[in-house]
Amino acid sequence: MDRPRLVLWFDSVAEGGVITLVDWPLRTPSAQSISDLQLWRQGRSEFVACENILESLGPSLEHFQLSLDCRSEDGVLKLAHNSNLQTLSMRNVEASMCDHVPILLHHISSYQIRDISFHVSVEIAAELETYHSYWTELGSILERAQFRKLQRITMWWCPSQKITVGFCDFVQVMEGWLHDLGARRLLRVSDCLK
Repeated sequence: MDRPRLVLWFDSVAEGGVITLVDWPLRTPSAQSISDLQLWRQGRSEFVACENILESLGPSLEHFQLSLDCRSEDGVLKLAHNSNLQTLSMRNVEASMCDHVPILLHHISSYQIRDISFHVSVEIAAELETYHSYWTELGSILERAQFRKLQRITMWWCPSQKITVGFCDFVQVMEGWLHDLGARRLLRVSDCLK
């Protein structure tokens, strides 16, 4: 008989919230049943606690959403223990943080990844050039045998109020940089506002 699966969504508003949370499920058998985890708005001091919960969940974690705010001077979260991860969603992908994306992808150990999504925040056209080398590297990383089961990559266009880049421009740029993924019919570009 299958055990119930727990979906854990956590939005840390107060510093130290993740640290408090980690103590609860990791001391109970519940840790083995958490299949979905969403971590948003973590403080920098909570980086180690976030790594601990990912390590503790191990192969039971199948679906993970995180904010790229969740990083430290040491880098980004490592997903090496989550060998059954199937979907990964990265939010708050801003120009100043996009260098963390390839690092995060290099630390994925799962060969089960089916779906990856990025919520890309762009304010001005010049920022698109900042993304260029990272998205080109992203394309080559996702060609690895490890991502053989990949069925879809979604680039969510999440404009700010100061936006000078239109959705059509964003689509054209992303499809140009990730043309190999488009040829494999994996790439989808969508608008967060619709």
